[in-house]
Amino acid sequence: MRRNHKNSKNCRSAIRGTWEAEKPKLSFSGCFTIHDPFAEIPEIPEAKKGQSEALFDGSEIDEWDSSLIIQLDRCRDAFSAKGFSTKLIGFPGSIETLLGRTDSTDESTPSSDGENFIHRLGGHGLEAWHGFCGFILFLGEMTQSVGRLIKGKAIFQRADLLHLLWDSTGKSIGIVFLISFLTGLILAFVGAIQLSQFGANIFVADLVSIAMFREMGAMMTGIILAGRTGSAFAAQIGSMKANDELNALQTMGISPFDFIVLPRLIALTLTLPVLAFLASLSGILGGLTVSVGFMDITMSQYLDKTSTSIALSSFLSGTMKSFVFGCIIALTGCFRGMGAGSSAESVGRAATSAVVTSIIWIIIADALFAVLFNLYGL
Repeated sequence: MRRNHKNSKNCRSAIRGTWEAEKPKLSFSGCFTIHDPFAEIPEIPEAKKGQSEALFDGSEIDEWDSSLIIQLDRCRDAFSAKGFSTKLIGFPGSIETLLGRTDSTDESTPSSDGENFIHRLGGHGLEAWHGFCGFILFLGEMTQSVGRLIKGKAIFQRADLLHLLWDSTGKSIGIVFLISFLTGLILAFVGAIQLSQFGANIFVADLVSIAMFREMGAMMTGIILAGRTGSAFAAQIGSMKANDELNALQTMGISPFDFIVLPRLIALTLTLPVLAFLASLSGILGGLTVSVGFMDITMSQYLDKTSTSIALSSFLSGTMKSFVFGCIIALTGCFRGMGAGSSAESVGRAATSAVVTSIIWIIIADALFAVLFNLYGL
């Protein structure tokens, strides 16, 4: 950028200071480009009585580029350290905008040195508030997308939905079956230790079946998919955002919520109840293994007791919980992915945050369900 058309070979940068006036003045002259050496900043005296503002005069600058911004920023820091505020005169109007960007960059990466507890607490509070507001906007967009789905106007690829159904269900059956089997086995061992003292070993079947269908089946499946699928959703969408794929969809007139988020929400809300049911059966199988192998209970006795202990309310409560858990995992994973930055580190943080947040909300939702079921006698 040029102010005057002069030969840059004969153009040198200089910074001169005038300190005796009521407002100290720093005059910039010559060329401030990346091809010219930085001009030395004159030694700045302490602010005298009545001196609170310093003037930066750029009317004699011939050529400049980003090098001038760096010089101005350093001069402002030096004057601020001496107790001066600064004012620009004679500079192009774009200088103020560029300097403002350097200020916003500095503020976006604040140093924690010297911060007290109140500052940190306030920062975390503001961050939580902004995250809450962002999630409300996300839910609003998602609600509109579901409305378009009901009207048959949502645009997404059915092939993607089928792939997600297999990816979140078929590939998860093994790990869900194993963890739930071990959970049922542990419940049976714990129950056997207590019930054997009263000669009531047969009630281990009731303990395992009710616990798996009402609580553990849906919860263990939700936690497993939060770690496996929720983090994958966040990482996939975060990578898409970093590669400007979401912006490309908007440019083509396609809502990212319809094309990206909606299939994932449908897939998890449909498949997690199925997986939770299979997990409950796997837990019952684990209890059967302990009962038959260590407690002198026959298989027929265990299965008969199990069939009589599972009420419709237990089955429906577990199904309702798993449906809600699927919504939580899908929405949390997609929300964290949408909020990821453009770097690989931010995508990793989004995936980690999706897992932690999903598990926390699954536990909170399960506790709320327990209170509501107790109030209504379910």
